[in-house]
Amino acid sequence: MRPILFVLVLTLAHPAFQQGCNPDSQFECTNGHCIPINWTCDRNDDCGDMSDESEDLCGPQLCDPGEFLCENGNCIPERWICDGDNDCGDLSDERNCPCPNPSHVKCDDEFTCIPPEYICDGIRDCPDNSDETNCTSLARPQGSLLRRVVEHKLPGKGKLYIKH
Repeated sequence: MRPILFVLVLTLAHPAFQQGCNPDSQFECTNGHCIPINWTCDRNDDCGDMSDESEDLCGPQLCDPGEFLCENGNCIPERWICDGDNDCGDLSDERNCPCPNPSHVKCDDEFTCIPPEYICDGIRDCPDNSDETNCTSLARPQGSLLRRVVEHKLPGKGKLYIKH
């Protein structure tokens, strides 16, 4: 019986049968996977659960010079900001961008731009319908014709008057 017990002890001592990771060379992911220690904090999700890129482990995410830090922690080249593409994957690179056409106005969704004459025209042009909210129609005489003037209240921005 001794030779069998000896083989069993040697087998269980082999690294392939041990639980956990080697703390000298491996990082143990939250999901139990082991990865090389030098794969942590490299902006790649090597664990599959982002535990090798967590702020607790790596500190706050910093981007290289010339890069933009997305809200989700990704870094993209600054030249990709406000280009109309969702490069970050969370749209943070497309927020607070000016309208490509300076005469257009932004919808409340902060992404869509429309011509000002589309506001309060009875047609939904903004995905969030913000172009058709806060509208007051006023009839004002102009010569012998009646002209429709629409007052659109822009939250925190005052009022926009559109003549139709």
